Amino acid sequence: MNKEGLANYPRALVQLINKKFDENVCPDQEQESEDAQPLDEEVASILAQGRRFRQDDVDKVERVAHIMGRCHEMVNKIESLFGMRNDIRQMDYVSNTILNQIESNRQNFGNLQQ
Repeated sequence: MNKEGLANYPRALVQLINKKFDENVCPDQEQESEDAQPLDEEVASILAQGRRFRQDDVDKVERVAHIMGRCHEMVNKIESLFGMRNDIRQMDYVSNTILNQIESNRQNFGNLQQ
């Protein structure tokens, strides 16, 4: 698994997937940053025990990440469809208003000609 593929995973999960961790960062020596999130207790216990994911675990995580990505794409499409529906309703309202104004102007113009 390359570093670009790991970029979408949470930091703790990446540390579990990488058997050696990052060359420069070890969980014991990691400096706390302002945006660092504390590790979940379960993840911390896994790290303390020295257990790592096997390749089939990594494959499962990749499949789940792929499924989650597809779900996210569908949610985005649904949101865009709802946005388009609202735009269509607004355009329909505007076009109906214009048609009503044209019809009333036509009637007024017809009354003026008589």
